Amino acid sequence: YSLRKEDLLVKGQKQYSFMKTSQSYKLTTDKPMLISGKVGLGLSAIDRYDLAQNRCGVYSIKVWIDGNIHFEQEMKSLDFSTNKQINIHKDYYAYHEQKESVHKLYVHPENNLPIYRRELGNGTIHFNDTLPHDVKIEVSDVSGNTSTLKFKMISSNNQIDSQEETLEMNEKNKRLKIESKNYLVQVDSNTFYDDFIMDHQFKNNILSLKNENLPQKKKFVIAMKFNKLEFDDPSKIIIAHHSKKGKVLNRKGQVSGDWISTDVNHFGDFTLMVDSTAPVIKTKKVNKVMSINQSLQFLVTDNLSGVEKYKVNIDGKWIYSTYNYKNAVLTIPLDSYADLKAGEKTCEIEVEDERKNKQFFTYNFHYK
Repeated sequence: YSLRKEDLLVKGQKQYSFMKTSQSYKLTTDKPMLISGKVGLGLSAIDRYDLAQNRCGVYSIKVWIDGNIHFEQEMKSLDFSTNKQINIHKDYYAYHEQKESVHKLYVHPENNLPIYRRELGNGTIHFNDTLPHDVKIEVSDVSGNTSTLKFKMISSNNQIDSQEETLEMNEKNKRLKIESKNYLVQVDSNTFYDDFIMDHQFKNNILSLKNENLPQKKKFVIAMKFNKLEFDDPSKIIIAHHSKKGKVLNRKGQVSGDWISTDVNHFGDFTLMVDSTAPVIKTKKVNKVMSINQSLQFLVTDNLSGVEKYKVNIDGKWIYSTYNYKNAVLTIPLDSYADLKAGEKTCEIEVEDERKNKQFFTYNFHYK
């Protein structure tokens, strides 16, 4: 990673592949790694158990330069009050967009994770000469099994091409407000860990906020304007996020006048959509005759805003139930807590989505 000198903001990056040899790993090129200015290393590494394909995290990573220990991290423990800072320990873009776990082998100024040997410094690399330097990275699992990567690094007096944008850089410790006739973006101070670029545009009724490699501490506000003449019931409008995988995700929204606003914790493409369709309820695993410790299961789906509330009554009595949002299954356990008496039963289900569209479903069964 090419880093800005004063605050370690990533200006650009270059990837190197490596291959396994008999005893260790080496780069696929014999040429030294060429750097300019201040840089930080990153490493993608996983661990596997014997006779298993499970991907596990590594326990420790150490970096030596010219035989001297330069950086060390060890995953002894994590403090839950600081665990969100894993977003600046790992490469945020690689993890969220490529599902690749890349450990940054340097410490961001706002990273308080207790996993580093901080007396060694922050792990950044800067050479004042153009001589070759030996770099060794050692990765270990919790059992002490170790893999090693060795390569050479040379600093050049020439500036390496970076990916710096020509757009305006916003200071992280200042508030930002972007106003347009169609949309508004409002970012509180210290929402992001680094100074940031807010690349924004509005085209074909889509608000696009572009910055793929920007971890956040907290949410920021987006708002979009709508034409009241186009919407019969503004309470059914949502701000929808269109993911890169083609999914439409509800980001909710509060309506005020002819504007709808919401808090988001990511960039991307946003548009307005209407959800006036109630959820759908179907039987999944039921029988006409049920007995104690069996369960009724129903498939409950919603086309857009998502299931928000659900309630189950049997013969007018509230019954405990659970909804699995991942597989969209509503489960009603007929256990001792349900305390049902033998006989004909009427199960009544009420489901409401996030935009308050309601669906009712009745199922009759015999309980013995």
